[in-house]
Amino acid sequence: MIPDRCRLEVDIRTVPPQEHAALTREVESCLSEAARENNGFRFEVRTLLDRPSIRTSEVDQLIRLALELKGEQEPRVHGVFYYTDGSVLNSDSHIPTLIYGPGNEALAHQPDEWVDIETYLRSITFYRELAIRYLCVEPDSPAGL
Repeated sequence: MIPDRCRLEVDIRTVPPQEHAALTREVESCLSEAARENNGFRFEVRTLLDRPSIRTSEVDQLIRLALELKGEQEPRVHGVFYYTDGSVLNSDSHIPTLIYGPGNEALAHQPDEWVDIETYLRSITFYRELAIRYLCVEPDSPAGL
């Protein structure tokens, strides 16, 4: 049996320098070509959610401190292809934002995502130290963390 229709849903998360509108135009162009070549082929492209990418410069103090804490000699800053609330809370990228956490980036927001306990505990230490350094708070002071 051959079904009379097919439905495809695609979730694409863009990172700079990609632009949502340009990607949508490219997808529509490819589908238009397929429609010209295949009688009866129809398509509809709908954008369900269009959040901006967020970006913090790798020379920002927050990012430099994070890299220093990780012991990175050369900056290894890159975008991620998974969703973060940062795109809702910081849509203009005015607030320095670090997307970093324990676990395997490839498993982020996947059904089989998991984090081992040691990595989780190291991330707590990392964020504590980052907060102390970024906020210039003495750890043993009354305002300390």
